[in-house]
Amino acid sequence: MSYTIGNWTVEPLTTDSISTAKALSLVDLSYAADYTVTERGTTEVRLANTTGAGLAPVEQLRYGRTRVKDVYASNGLDVPASQKCNVRDGVRTLHECKYLLKATNSVSGEELLLPMRGWICLEAPTVDFISSAALFDLFKRTVGAALATGKTDGTLVTDVARGDLDPVS
Repeated sequence: MSYTIGNWTVEPLTTDSISTAKALSLVDLSYAADYTVTERGTTEVRLANTTGAGLAPVEQLRYGRTRVKDVYASNGLDVPASQKCNVRDGVRTLHECKYLLKATNSVSGEELLLPMRGWICLEAPTVDFISSAALFDLFKRTVGAALATGKTDGTLVTDVARGDLDPVS
C-alpha cells in the first residue's frame, strides 16, 4: 500500500518478508435482505439478523465510531515530537458480531446454545491524507495478525484461546 494525496505520499514503514498476500474467503453479508436496524444513534448502529426461526435474533451486528483526542497518546508507539502531525485528532471504528451456535448431542438429542462474539476496532488520524486505502490496509493487517504464517485457518486464534500467546515460537 502506497499512495499520494496532494503533496503527501503515504507508505508503510514495515517490509514484509512474504510478498504474496493470503487468499481468505469471507462471508458476504446481505444487510438489506437479512438484517434490520434495531438501534440507531449518532455514534452507533445495531442490526439484528432476521433469518432465524425463533422470535429472538440469533445474530447481532454493531457499528460504532468515536473521536480520539490524541492518536499519538492512545497508540503507544514512540513517535518523535518533530515527526508528529499537527492534527492529533483521530477516529476509532468498531465492527462487532455476536451470534449463537447450536450444538446437538447425537446420542441424547440435547441441544445447547453457545454465544460467540468478535470485534475489530481500527484507529487512525483524521488528516486529509489518510485515505480508504490506508484504513483498509490497517484492517487487512489486523486480520492478518490473527492468522498463523502461511495459513488461513483458525490455528493461531485457537492457540491464543488455549493460552499460547506467542505466534513466533
